Amino acid sequence: FRIWAALLVIAVALLWANDAAPARQDGGFDVPGREVRAGRAVLTAKWEQALARHRQSLAEAACGESGRGCEVSDWRRFLAGLVDRPMGEQLARVNRYMNGFRYVTDRRNWGRDDYWAAPQELFRRGGDCEDYVIAKYLSLRALGVPAAAMRVVVLHDLGRDQPHAVLVVLGDGEAHVLDNLYRRVMTWRDLRRNYVPLYSLNEDTAWVHARPRG
Repeated sequence: FRIWAALLVIAVALLWANDAAPARQDGGFDVPGREVRAGRAVLTAKWEQALARHRQSLAEAACGESGRGCEVSDWRRFLAGLVDRPMGEQLARVNRYMNGFRYVTDRRNWGRDDYWAAPQELFRRGGDCEDYVIAKYLSLRALGVPAAAMRVVVLHDLGRDQPHAVLVVLGDGEAHVLDNLYRRVMTWRDLRRNYVPLYSLNEDTAWVHARPRG
């Protein structure tokens, strides 16, 4: 997450430009200050690489005698059991399922500080916070939740004084937060005092966030 500090510099340059706008009120995801749509190349390279590896892995996945690919088959069976279930149940069960995989830092897992893993990589090797978020996002997309209703949010956790990532899902007038630090689905209002968004994205858009000046 070394990129997060550089993004604060980008935010200062962009968010107070003439085209900066107050943060939107998306179903309870009320972020103090301003946000601006950011160039995709600035924020989304690791995200788009993870999505590409996910698509490739789905095309190649097969559960054979070696056992490789069986994690994807297990995941697909899990999702099949959630089709047509209420959204609240889908969120809760996806959150629990993904949080059950082993936590491993990027440095230990991949020998680098900031690697965004596809779900198949999380299933095989474990992962850290953004890896859980990506797997949750793609699980909910597979269940029919639209990209416009979700944001991968990279933020600063004031309590732990370190970067973190969560999935925000907008629905029923609420911003639901799927977080590997909590067993149950939280709401943004539960966490907003301790979480400061830095940037967020989905398949269509990326935003940089900045708190009010003064």
